[in-house]
Amino acid sequence: MKKLLSLLLLFIFSFSLAGCFNIYEDKSKRDMELVDVKIYDKDNNEIKGTYKNFFGDRSPKNKNANLDKLNSAAPVFNYYVIDASLNESYTIKFYFYSQKRFKLTKITLFDEDTTYADNKFEVTDIVKEDKNYVATLKVENVTESNNFYYVGLWYKGDMQYYFGTMGSNTYIKGAYLELPKEEENTGWTY
Repeated sequence: MKKLLSLLLLFIFSFSLAGCFNIYEDKSKRDMELVDVKIYDKDNNEIKGTYKNFFGDRSPKNKNANLDKLNSAAPVFNYYVIDASLNESYTIKFYFYSQKRFKLTKITLFDEDTTYADNKFEVTDIVKEDKNYVATLKVENVTESNNFYYVGLWYKGDMQYYFGTMGSNTYIKGAYLELPKEEENTGWTY
């Protein structure tokens, strides 16, 4: 009897513990997920970049970007970053996948890592390639005011949806066209 009770308690404990491992799984990623970003120059040559993690207010647009890392199950926000040139033109392709086979009709990009940003860019140039939807944004004359693109909203017909986030998940959130840093003039001459 004791063995049976011990086995039953062990089973209940194992079953309840197994549910904890999926607590941070983001089921909204099945609806629509940004799976890749590619950037091309004006001659349609792909520019190789890297994914860099910017969490919350650590975006390159934020002046307080030198904050310490959090010790938590915070999500990882990756942005595709390339070295860009001032006043050049680029084409950014955002690749989306829907496990539930929803049809992507439009996306809204913001110039900050929040959907409350003042500047937004709506993209309706969307085509289906294999299992992915590809949204294409053409950027003319890159400056400091049009070099950061945060994917905040997606549309299925007229219905608008947010890209949600959950802790311990990794997300691709957009693209950053990193411009060369201007050297600060201190007024000192040597």
